[in-house]
Parts: sequence; C-alpha cells; structure tokens
Amino acid sequence: MTMLPLVFHIYSRNIDMMKLRLKLYSLLMSVVMTISYSVISVAEDVKTGADIIERAELNSSGFKDMTNTVSMTLVDKEGAISEREMIVKGISLGDGQAKTLTVFTKPAREKGTALLTHTHKSGPDEQWLYLPASKRVKKVASSNVGASFRGSQFTFEDITTQRRENYRFDLVATEKCGDKLCFVVDRTPQFDGSSYSRTRLYIDTEYFLIQKSDFFDLNKQLLKTMTATNYTKHENGVWRPELLVMENRQSKEKTELRTLKLQFDVGLKEKDFSKLSLRKIR
Repeated sequence: MTMLPLVFHIYSRNIDMMKLRLKLYSLLMSVVMTISYSVISVAEDVKTGADIIERAELNSSGFKDMTNTVSMTLVDKEGAISEREMIVKGISLGDGQAKTLTVFTKPAREKGTALLTHTHKSGPDEQWLYLPASKRVKKVASSNVGASFRGSQFTFEDITTQRRENYRFDLVATEKCGDKLCFVVDRTPQFDGSSYSRTRLYIDTEYFLIQKSDFFDLNKQLLKTMTATNYTKHENGVWRPELLVMENRQSKEKTELRTLKLQFDVGLKEKDFSKLSLRKIR
C-alpha cells in the first residue's frame, strides 16, 4: 500500500511527459511541414530563369520618380584612388518607358558632365552625353555602348535598361553565394551589339535580390564581377543596395558606387529629362 502512491505518481509523470513530447513532436512537424510547403511553393512559383528575373524586378519597381546622390570611387591596378560624386534622377512613365539623368557634381573637372538616357517601350535605349567644356550634346552610338563611362568600370550598356524580352534567361543552378543560398541564372543577349556574351546572375532565394553578377566578354572569358551589398527595403517596398562594386577581373581595376542620399517620389517632371535640359545644367 505504501508503494502505490509513489508508483502512481511516477506513472502520472510519465504520462504527462509522453503527452508533452507528443505535443512538441506535433508542433515540430507542423513547423517543418509549413517550411517545406513554403519552399515547395517558392520552387513551384519560380520554375524558370525568367520567373526568377520577374520576381527580382518587382523589388525595384513601385515608385514614380527618384533622386539619388552617389559617390563614385575609381581604383586602378596600382591602388590609386580617384573620387567623384554625382546625382542620378529618374522618372517612370509607365508602359516600360523611363528616363534617367546622371549629372557629375564633383570634382571640378567633371562638374556638369551629364548622361541622359531614354528607355522606350520597344527598341534600344537612347543616350546623350553632355560635356560642359565643349557645350555640346553628343548622342552615344549603339556601336559604342561597350565603352567606359567616364573612365569607370561601368559601360554605357551597364547603365541602360536590360529589358527581359531582349534576353534569354536560363536557371543553371542553386548554390551558396556568401552566406546566402542563390539561384544562378545566365542572361544571354538576343540582340546584336551587346559587349557581353552572357551575364551570370546570383539571386538570393529569400528576397530575390541580385547579390553578384559575372560579366563574360565576347570571347566567353570572365571580364568583370559586380557585387551588391547592404540592401535596404524602403517604405515604398523598393529594395536598393547601398554599395555596388564593379571589378575588372582582367585589368584588376574597380569602381565603387555608394548611395549617399536616396529619395523617392519627389515630384520630378518629364520636361526635366529633355536634351534641351542638358544645356541648362550648371
């Protein structure tokens, strides 16, 4: 008789522990199934490289206009540094159309140099370069899109709009990129005149942000690598990296673009992006 309460008590604890373990197991399985379902859902949503690019593009849309103060740091193969600063303004006109104006503000020898880009509903972008020394507006020829933009590792082609319909996108792998898991997508131009044979994009599987881009020249050799870091999601839902680094893997030179002040929907007008407005830059 004296043993029964002890045995009963111990038995009751065992039942309680078993119930607790069953509850924990059920909860764990529920979490695992939820995560698995989410992963499967994402995988089903992004079956192709084009699907992934479409998701990635959503991260950079959702505003009418913007202005961005940017520092540009040029580093040559010897490590010598040259600093510049510019203001980038852009306006979305809908239906795939947009206009962008980049104006250098520092140093004095570059001040007033400007690049105007018009993105049309169809056909290639149009670009005009304004050089204050000559006070001339010069159209950038399509044959010159592979040229360096003001001595940087970015070309005129790099700063045009890469429309999806102008490229083929192939999902080639899913692999680690830094501390993230990334989709690896090859972007191959389907038009004449590109200075690249393809670009390999590394897009993280969580937020669909481009982490790295490898650019291959027309001889299919790795030419440049661009990394994007310190992404911020702004109040309007738009994601932007704070720092872009373009490194030339052949010449060992690099260019860094760092966002200093970014503003959305500041009330820019389309007339601010005309060829005539280039001559009014001070």
